[in-house]
Amino acid sequence: MGAIRLDTTKWPLAVFTCDGKQTDDDVTSFLGELEKLLSRAQPYLVMMEVRSYDANFGHIKRIGLWTKERFETSKKHLAATALVVDSEAFRMLLATFFLVVKMPVPFTCVTSRKEADAWLRAQAVKAGLKLPD
Repeated sequence: MGAIRLDTTKWPLAVFTCDGKQTDDDVTSFLGELEKLLSRAQPYLVMMEVRSYDANFGHIKRIGLWTKERFETSKKHLAATALVVDSEAFRMLLATFFLVVKMPVPFTCVTSRKEADAWLRAQAVKAGLKLPD
């Protein structure tokens, strides 16, 4: 199992967990999972909890390019994204990322799953989606 895992058991919520130093293969797998989510052609939300990570700029660039290339498709199917990031350093890195990469959907970065859950539930209501309890 890689450093980035996906749980879709609470669909239409897709929950990614990043826990560990991700490899090139982990990023490839992550982008592949994102492709699969988009290919469902159904509205959904994403929560990504970043517990630990590797600030590999090559990986950041790949994710940024993927986001730019899938901007319109993401806007069509992805209702909102919440990142759960405890690390102040990673939040600063994200701030830099978002100077270059525009997010296609409502987005927040919070420090707890509880905050992310509350925000995503509000976004689900706006999008006409029902999340499981």
